[in-house]
Amino acid sequence: MLYDDATVLRIIRAARDELNWREIATTNGVKLRTAYSWVAAAHAAEDWENRNTKIQDVHIDYLLGLLDDNCDLTLVEMVDALEARFGVRVTHQTVKRHVDARNRYSATSS
Repeated sequence: MLYDDATVLRIIRAARDELNWREIATTNGVKLRTAYSWVAAAHAAEDWENRNTKIQDVHIDYLLGLLDDNCDLTLVEMVDALEARFGVRVTHQTVKRHVDARNRYSATSS
C-alpha cells in the first residue's frame, strides 16, 4: 500500500517530538512495522539533537508578523513556518509558550 507524504511526515514528526507515533500510525491506517521503518530511517538520516534549537527574538518577531497578517494561523503552521524560514525545529508547545510570553510581556509593559 502506498501512503501519502503527509501521513509519513506526520508519523516522523510525532516520533521526533516524542509523541505517540504508534497511535498516530494506527489512526492513519499504517501498519506499525511500516511506520517503525520510516521512523528508524529518519532517525538514522537526521540530526535529531538539533530539534531543541532555542527560539530567539527574531523568530518570535517573525511569528508575530505572520499572526498580524493572518490571525487564524495555527500552531502547526507556525512551527512549519519557522522550519521553512530559519531551519529551526521546535514543538508547537514551544511556539505557544514563547508567543504567549511575548504577548503577556507586551501587555504588562504598555
